[in-house]
Amino acid sequence: MTIVPFSPQPRQEAVALNDRGVRLHEDGDLDGAVAAYREAIALDAGYANAHYNLGLALHDQGRTDLAIASYREALRLDDGDPEAWLNLGCALMAVRVLDEAETCFKEAIERDPDYACAHCKLGTLLYDRGDLDQANWELKKALKLDPECAEGRHALGLVQFERGRQDAALTQLRQASMLEPGQAGTARDLGRVLHHTGQLDAAATQYRKALLYEPGQSEARIGLASILAERGDLDQALKAFEALVAETPDHPEVLLGLGRVLEARGDVDAAIRQFRAALEVSPTYADAWVSLGWSLRTYKPTEALKAFRQAITHAPSDFGARTGLGWTLLRLGRVDEAVQAFRPVVAEHPAEMFAVFGLGEALARQGNMDEALPTLDQVLALDPNHVPSLIWRGRLDADRGHWAEAEAWFRRALAVDAQNIQAQFRLALAIMMRGRFRESFIAFMEGVRMARSGPEPTAQV
Repeated sequence: MTIVPFSPQPRQEAVALNDRGVRLHEDGDLDGAVAAYREAIALDAGYANAHYNLGLALHDQGRTDLAIASYREALRLDDGDPEAWLNLGCALMAVRVLDEAETCFKEAIERDPDYACAHCKLGTLLYDRGDLDQANWELKKALKLDPECAEGRHALGLVQFERGRQDAALTQLRQASMLEPGQAGTARDLGRVLHHTGQLDAAATQYRKALLYEPGQSEARIGLASILAERGDLDQALKAFEALVAETPDHPEVLLGLGRVLEARGDVDAAIRQFRAALEVSPTYADAWVSLGWSLRTYKPTEALKAFRQAITHAPSDFGARTGLGWTLLRLGRVDEAVQAFRPVVAEHPAEMFAVFGLGEALARQGNMDEALPTLDQVLALDPNHVPSLIWRGRLDADRGHWAEAEAWFRRALAVDAQNIQAQFRLALAIMMRGRFRESFIAFMEGVRMARSGPEPTAQV
């Protein structure tokens, strides 16, 4: 292969053809622009700008591989242009050659440290790779250099969302939407954050905007269908997800959403089939493993355990997977392992009652009174009417022979849930142990009446 040298003073005919290509490109005539750039290169193969502009036109045509080759040749001839490095990085990012794309963005920044777009693209790539801290730094640098960079604000919003900073995420995404209205991706992601924070009406508005800007936006349709389910309109949610499955039968999020609606309607077997279908398409899909685990936990706890462990493998910090693991271990009677599963979750999420109560029950069943009592009290500080914790506090006092205190706890539980059979029978026992036999008999018979009248309501954890 003959190495073509850089032309510091390209031939005038080549310059004219390059300029013609630029005009055609600006007018939207990509085929004409590509032809003009190629003619310029045929006249002067060392003309770096013509190779670069050819790369831009090919990239706009969607011919990414050819665009990458043109950018490479432009940079071989003249590696001093930060824009050429940037666009090569963007093309490589589009075909998921992320290591080299990252190098290209850094080369652009080395040549122009204040190149806001390069910092933005590097930050976006780092977010895509899960390096949230470095992504945050690069995107903030980009916005310091160019506060009106909508792409940077969008990406920073996603970084903040992943870091659990929902308010900051909403601020950035709203600013991105104002800076560049009409972007389906921004509306979709703003809807996603609003959805996550429980602002269902506002989320639905953003999802609808995304569909207005881009009618085929599947993520927005999934979001709207999920909102229907969360509002209790399961029939409409089912129709929406079934329509999505008919159009995109191999979309894991659609299959997961359909499974969750089926589970909410009580069709657990059908839900499990959908969760498994989602995992066939995407075996590393942690949310599907979590949903599968919770569906299996009651009747097939050993399989549920495997599902939760798979979820944790793919998403080590997933709250649902980690708490599901703890509760499933409890169901299997593996109390010591359950304690070990719950401890780090509660340390990280001390206000998450579901996890704190799991640890409290595990400690109580372990016989660790010294830790169980304050842990259950921690639950009751979060929710003084949490019936399962009230009952466990009574049970622990009963185990220690503190029958007066136990009676008080069981009465508190019944004040919240008057039909709680377990609390009623334990109250009868506490009263009997305090020597009030007639009253105990009456309480016992009330428990019998409650048991005969129907199943005990499921306690809300």
